[in-house]
Amino acid sequence: MFMLTLLIFLVNMVLDKRFLKNELISKPAVFWGLWVLYSAINLQIQGYHGYHDDLPFSFFFVLHLFRPFLVMTIVAKETRRNPVNVFKLFTIVFTVFAILSVTILGAESERFEGRFTSKLGNAGPLNAIYIIFFASLLFVCKKLKWRTLVPLMIFAFAVISMAATRKAFGTAVIIAFTFVLSQIKFSAKNIILALILSAGFYIGGNYALKNTALGERFEEGVEVGLEKNTTNIEALSFLGDRVRFYINGWELFKKHPITGVGLRNYNHKVNDLNVLHTEYMVQLAECGIIGTTLFLLFYLWLGKNIVNAWKKNINKNRSVLWILVGGFCAVLFINFTAWTYQFTQYFAAFGVMIGYLKNNSK
Repeated sequence: MFMLTLLIFLVNMVLDKRFLKNELISKPAVFWGLWVLYSAINLQIQGYHGYHDDLPFSFFFVLHLFRPFLVMTIVAKETRRNPVNVFKLFTIVFTVFAILSVTILGAESERFEGRFTSKLGNAGPLNAIYIIFFASLLFVCKKLKWRTLVPLMIFAFAVISMAATRKAFGTAVIIAFTFVLSQIKFSAKNIILALILSAGFYIGGNYALKNTALGERFEEGVEVGLEKNTTNIEALSFLGDRVRFYINGWELFKKHPITGVGLRNYNHKVNDLNVLHTEYMVQLAECGIIGTTLFLLFYLWLGKNIVNAWKKNINKNRSVLWILVGGFCAVLFINFTAWTYQFTQYFAAFGVMIGYLKNNSK
C-alpha cells in the first residue's frame, strides 16, 4: 500500500507542475513536513528502541511518519481537483474496511470484557467513524440519498458499539451532531429531518450505552480516573486510565522541555508497558517545545482557515463546512486519549480539509 501511495505521489511530482507549489510548499504541508523531519532526526538523536518486533528505524519512518504526510498531500490535491470523487472513494474504502473488520479480518474475534475484539484491535471502529464523515460530505453535496446514508451511519455505529471503543463512539457522535446541524435550515422539511435524526442518534446512543459494554466502560473509566488522578485537576479524572499518561508525560516534559525524549520513548523512560495514549502528551513529552510548536502551527492553520471560510458566509458551502468542523473537532477529541500522528485515516481527512479550504479561499 505504501508503494502505491509513493508511486501516486511521484507521478504527481513529475506530471503536475503545480503540485510542488500548491501542495508541498503550502503552509500546512510545510508545517507537518517539518514536524516529520524533526521527529525523525530527534528520534535518532534520542535513541530508537524499536516498534513492534523491532521494526527497523527506516521502516518506522516510512510507514508511520512519511506515509501519512504523503496521503495528506495527495488527498489535498485530489480534493482541489474533484472533491466529490474523493468523498465517494473514501466512503467506499472505509465501508469495505469496516465490513472486513467484522467478517474476514475479524474471523478470530473474541469477546473480551464485553467487547468484540480481533487482531485489528481498535482499527475497525476508528476507521468506521470516517464512514460517517465521508458519507455526510457526499450527502450535503447531494450525491447520496437518505436511504443510503442512514444504513451507512447505523452500520458505522454498530461496528463501534460492538468493539465498545469509547473514543470512537464519542468521535462518531461529534461528526453526526455536526451533520445534524448542517441540515438545520429555515425550512420545515429540513428542521423535521434534523429532529428525526437527532432523536434517532439519541435513542441509538442511549441503547448502546445501556445494552453494550460501552456504558460499563464509560463508568469504569471515570472510577479508574478518580483512583489514579493524583493531581488537583479534577477534569483529568474523566480521562479514565489515560490519566497516568498525562501525569507521567508532564513530568517527562519538565525534564526534557526542548526536544522531548523522542517518539515511542515514553514507555522506556517511565517503565510503562503501553505507549503514550494521548497525542497532546506525545507532542510535549516526546517531541518537546520544538515539535509541539510545529504541531500547533499545523492545527492552528486548519482551525483558522475553517473560521475564515465560515466568515465568508458562502451559503452554498455552509453544510460542507459543518462537516469539516465535525471532522476537525473529532480529531481534537481523539487526541485526548490516543496518538494520531501515524494513522493515515486522520491525514486523509486533513487532506480533504486542506484541499477544500484552499478551493474556497480564492
